[in-house]
Amino acid sequence: MPKPIHGAGTGTNTDPWVRDAGCQDCGTLTPIREIDDHGACPDCAQKRWERLTPAERTAWCEVNHLHYPYQDKGPMTPEQLARIGYLLESHPFRFAKTMPRNPHWYTLRHEWQDVGDAVFEEVVRAIREHGYTEWFGSYPWRMLNVNGFKYWTYYSSYVEEVIVLNRKPLAPEESDSAEASR
Repeated sequence: MPKPIHGAGTGTNTDPWVRDAGCQDCGTLTPIREIDDHGACPDCAQKRWERLTPAERTAWCEVNHLHYPYQDKGPMTPEQLARIGYLLESHPFRFAKTMPRNPHWYTLRHEWQDVGDAVFEEVVRAIREHGYTEWFGSYPWRMLNVNGFKYWTYYSSYVEEVIVLNRKPLAPEESDSAEASR
């Protein structure tokens, strides 16, 4: 059995096999896997993001290899939201059993061949352009709330390269509409 890393098990981390690190901004001890590339804990990374202008957010996405321009086009019209909701509900989702710490479901691009790639990409763009930013770990994710679920994609890919759409039921305190979540 391997020996624990020197200094492990201090601070907020209870796993003796993972080392904590101090956030460069606030000094809080945080598991090293949660520290971003700039040495910030998730809370400080989120505060930094909130202070950025849209142009600075776009630049941040480029530097961090998030290959889509940051765009916030505001809420969708009720007709657009109904269309996106219909498309999402009319395709199969399966449970992501390899992610027990973040239980969610997913659907794959090839399962959308009944409507074609252009429609799948329309849904991905809707999430990215009309969604809201939610933090998971040290990175922002674009989410869209539709019909009791929040939807997202891995956005380190160009829209044309996305193959997975994810969803998770909204928590009771979360709103069921995209507009209220913004």
